[in-house]
Amino acid sequence: MKLTVLGTTIGVFLVQPIKTENMKKLLHFVLTLFCLGFVSQSYAQETSKFDEQFKTIDTELASWDPVRGKWLSSSLRAMSSNQPIPDRAFPEDYSPGEMMKMVPPSTLSNIRTISQANGQNTTDMLERERWNRVNNYVYRPDCKLVMGRTYGDPHLKSFDGASYSFQTVGEFVLVNSNNGQMEVQVRQEPQRDDFSLNTAVAMRVGGDRVGIYANQRDINSSSPVMVNGFPVQMSGRTYYLPHGGTIRTSGRDYIVTWPSGEKVSVDLRNSGGMSFMNIAVQVYPCASNNMTGLLGNANGTHQDDFNIGGRGISPMFGGEMSDRMEKERLAFLAKDFANNFRIQPMTSLFDYGFGQNTMSFTDYTYPRVHLTLNDLSRDQRTNARNACARAGLTGAELDACIYDQGFLRIDPTPRPVIPCPTTGATLGRVDKEEPNVNPRDIINTGSTTTPNGAGAGVPTSRPITSTPVINEKETPAITVPSTRPNKPAWQSSDMRDTPTTVAPSTGTSNDKVEKHDTNSNGGAIPRPSDSSPNTEKKDTRTEPVKPNPRPTYTPTKKSTPMRTKPAPKPAPAPSRPSTPAPSRGGRGG
Repeated sequence: MKLTVLGTTIGVFLVQPIKTENMKKLLHFVLTLFCLGFVSQSYAQETSKFDEQFKTIDTELASWDPVRGKWLSSSLRAMSSNQPIPDRAFPEDYSPGEMMKMVPPSTLSNIRTISQANGQNTTDMLERERWNRVNNYVYRPDCKLVMGRTYGDPHLKSFDGASYSFQTVGEFVLVNSNNGQMEVQVRQEPQRDDFSLNTAVAMRVGGDRVGIYANQRDINSSSPVMVNGFPVQMSGRTYYLPHGGTIRTSGRDYIVTWPSGEKVSVDLRNSGGMSFMNIAVQVYPCASNNMTGLLGNANGTHQDDFNIGGRGISPMFGGEMSDRMEKERLAFLAKDFANNFRIQPMTSLFDYGFGQNTMSFTDYTYPRVHLTLNDLSRDQRTNARNACARAGLTGAELDACIYDQGFLRIDPTPRPVIPCPTTGATLGRVDKEEPNVNPRDIINTGSTTTPNGAGAGVPTSRPITSTPVINEKETPAITVPSTRPNKPAWQSSDMRDTPTTVAPSTGTSNDKVEKHDTNSNGGAIPRPSDSSPNTEKKDTRTEPVKPNPRPTYTPTKKSTPMRTKPAPKPAPAPSRPSTPAPSRGGRGG
């Protein structure tokens, strides 16, 4: 095929007069075609080589368990190239990382030896990258998880133990790994002028996008759980993500597990009639993945968790600093530190209502005032301290609990214990493969949610799902002047008063979208198009204004049938037919 195309192209150039320009074009085309063919052939050879070398791992795991071992080896092969894993054919609901903990030590040692040797001996970058991913998975059972969390109004404790208060409004990166397989984003909304709460969390779970929302009205959804842009009805069971992760539920609490074993626990609560959530994240500090975000870098030391641009702050919440110093530190956290981790429309993992994006939940002026424990009365501090002490809290967590109790009457929030399903578990014999997949009706595809809002999407450098194909006509972009301080949802994150060019939507939430399912348990779902620009009047309030999640519909006025004046009576002289008077604006004169 390549030779035929090359011969045809050369023939076309030969029948033309021999010119330097034509010769340059010919040489450029031949060189490009040669390079593409070489890269394609090299990739195919290395992929075949990787699969051939991986057969020894297939044999090791199959000798341990013919059913579970076959699934685990196939999952490792798929995850090494960011592909969906096969369906489970056994009763357990483990992720591949959890199943790896059930492999006998001798078998696990052999797999590690094979994986490490193949990764060191190869000279191909793509093949080495695949073996490095396999190594990360097979060495996880020997690594201990560390926890960071955001809770209350809210208070954050990093993976390395640094604690601080973070009363800010917007959407932020909680944790992000440099390998692109794990990212957790959090949304904070105001309860009053001086306090904010966590109301949503969005996650990159391997190759899937998961969101959990305390207020379902924000996304017009029938479920608080969204997977790849569609609501999921949990029904009290484990939901299997296409790329190996899982979502478990217990009451109103949710536990999301990554294919490699990291976990996020979401505890849904209420305060003053407002729904919010406490979020705990567990990561592997030995995974050689540099971590960034509000929860720090998980490098074992808390002194550098707050350093940005060479500037650092005191890592402890409360302590011996004066009230003025404490408020200055809170102001630094709410401005300089917070802006370093604010997400942009193109990096957001959240689902949004019609006409929304991350700017719909952003308020750079918040909080209006910073409060500390010294702003509580003596009785308030005493009563709050007694309630928090009874919950067993000490140190910085005790101070955070007093803050929550004294100002907002939020119940004490002890450090959660995230259960591991493999602890004390034993595997029974499986004689034959029995499909263990998600029910067919677990995903509701009738949602009107618009994933990632206007102008937002998943960055191409860190893809979540397959590229969506949207059936819509091309429309010219229009220029709309920006407003300040409250921007409509369709504007960019730039706070300057500059015109913003946006492409108007060509449809509604019922536009047809070509779906791309990758397997039987949901597959990779495309993310629909964005909304049309907001044309509401400028609002000068300091608090962010959320646009109406549903578009307003104004019925067009029915036109009035055209009527004409009757002809005047004829004069005595010979008359001519009169001409009807012209109509005015579709209405009779």
